[in-house]
Amino acid sequence: MNINDNVYDAVKMLIKISKNAQESRPDLKESMDYGLWLREFCTVKIGCARCTGHTTSISRLIKENNMKLGVIFGNHQMQNLFLDKDKLVFSTTMKNHEEFLEGQKFEDLDGVVIDTSFLMSQRKQDKMAGIFRFLIEDTNRPFFIIFLQ
Repeated sequence: MNINDNVYDAVKMLIKISKNAQESRPDLKESMDYGLWLREFCTVKIGCARCTGHTTSISRLIKENNMKLGVIFGNHQMQNLFLDKDKLVFSTTMKNHEEFLEGQKFEDLDGVVIDTSFLMSQRKQDKMAGIFRFLIEDTNRPFFIIFLQ
């Protein structure tokens, strides 16, 4: 087992915990502001050393779990280097994600990953939930937002 396996296993487990929390409290989803619901029940933050498999985990989630993901990359260079971008529901960068996502709906989206999210302020990360709410607001499926630090 290499270090990338450990990070991948941690990502998978945290997604499972998030989904279980969402499914166990549907009453809260109905009574809370949807943006707050996303921040409180759908957000997973993962931080560990660089070069330990953050981005590799995204590829493995897609390939091994058939997850339908959108990814916001730190910059265009990172976006262009990602080998499995043709398997993503969408990909964009931190610089233009708001314009890209405005008015879009993704019916079969399982989650959104923000790669190298340490590049954004906490305020900007909190604002993300408000943007994502319009992507999946009409669905009852579990959803997750992963901030890869």
